[in-house]
Amino acid sequence: MTDTLFDNQIAAAQVGRDIFKPRAAIYMLHTADKPILLATTANLKHAVGLRLGPERAPNKTDYQAITTHVSWRYVNSAFSANWWYLLTSRSFYPDQYRSLLAWHYPWFLRLDMGGPSKPPTVEVKNSVAQLDEFTCGPLTSRRAAHGLANWLLEHFDLCRYEDILRKSPHGQPCAYKEMGKCPAPCDGTIPMDTYRQTVQDAVALLIQLAPITRTASDVVDMPWYALATDRMKQAAVRMDFRSAAKIKKQLESLADQFQSALVGWGLVTQWKYITLQRGPTRRWIEPWIVLPGMCTCLPPVDAKTALADAPAFIRHVKKQLDDVLPSVVQFSQNTVLLNDVFALLTYHLNRSRDPGLYFTPADMGRESEMAHRVAEWLGEPDASAVVEMASDLTIGPRGIDSDAAPGS
Repeated sequence: MTDTLFDNQIAAAQVGRDIFKPRAAIYMLHTADKPILLATTANLKHAVGLRLGPERAPNKTDYQAITTHVSWRYVNSAFSANWWYLLTSRSFYPDQYRSLLAWHYPWFLRLDMGGPSKPPTVEVKNSVAQLDEFTCGPLTSRRAAHGLANWLLEHFDLCRYEDILRKSPHGQPCAYKEMGKCPAPCDGTIPMDTYRQTVQDAVALLIQLAPITRTASDVVDMPWYALATDRMKQAAVRMDFRSAAKIKKQLESLADQFQSALVGWGLVTQWKYITLQRGPTRRWIEPWIVLPGMCTCLPPVDAKTALADAPAFIRHVKKQLDDVLPSVVQFSQNTVLLNDVFALLTYHLNRSRDPGLYFTPADMGRESEMAHRVAEWLGEPDASAVVEMASDLTIGPRGIDSDAAPGS
């Protein structure tokens, strides 16, 4: 077994009640060269006993007859368990590991600036090949990504038909030009350079609106939001109710997006997080740095120390984040983990009762607010901090079989 994935291993014949601790862990039953079962559990002692001990569950797979070794790693949080499960499943099941994960892959919105022979376009994609300044995400669903794309198309009157736009300036304009909803770069009504600048303006606004750097209350205070509200009122005074309704719909749809599933998205080059997770006991905190393509667990911190001076603790963690950042772009351009890390953190950010605390560098600039959040997080008794583990998954001759026993 790879030492970096598991830090403990014994022969199955040595399995006994006193070897394993009743702690959360990721573990594997395997032969010398073949995995049999990879799983996470909130109680390793109980889980292994159910499979290899005398109290193993009846009418279940007889792992004792086929297992030669047990490997495991203790974990302290659901986030840690999912990170190590991701790495391990990728290593042992590279062709099917995505089907073993509890989370789906997120979506991205890419505004492609094009080139001499390609016009700028708006694309919705289920992955990101590299980090660039024109890609926003991750978004929780295709619907959310298309909703954001459609909002941009409406707000900036962007072209909806790439096939026609490619023929510029000799394209046949569509009905949106007649409705006044497209400046028609396809037939040369405006130069392509002017249209490309419009797309760049959309990127700039998209970055400003990203929840990764703003809150919903920030959005309504932005100058463009106030201007749009004024335009809506002026249109109503002119009795132009059609235009007023259009602007009102844009503003309402944007507010809805901030209150719905759009959590944690932003320009992918700016996407970086600090998450605080529980340590082995409530006395300890595990800070994690999460960047595109990489997760790093920092040394545990005494909770009392962090609570005594939360602003200093936040500054300390932020410094560690800044120390890691210079290498992140180089690293993320080459790693195959890029989309996996986006997916993992998006899953945790959007869980309704995730026991971790998550914040961005922009959040860390508001030290008093962050200090309050850290103190509140540390001060609340939280039974949900006990690791919530996914169902055990067995890879057998017939594929994936659910073989989870109660309490595992």
